[in-house]
Amino acid sequence: MFEHVKDSDSHHDAQTLDTATAEQQREQGQITQEQEEAESDIDEDLEMQKEESEDIVRGA
Repeated sequence: MFEHVKDSDSHHDAQTLDTATAEQQREQGQITQEQEEAESDIDEDLEMQKEESEDIVRGA
C-alpha cells in the first residue's frame, strides 16, 4: 500500500512515494477494468455450463 507524502524530505526512509505519472495511473485503471470484465465473463460461462449440466441430468 502506498502513502502520498506532502513533505518527501522528512522520514524518507520510512515512507514510499507513489511516483506513477497520470498516464501510468490511467493505464493501470484500464488493465484493472479489463481483468474485471474477463473474470465476469468467466463467471457467466461457468454458470451457464452448470445450468446446462443440470438440465441434462433432469432430462435423463
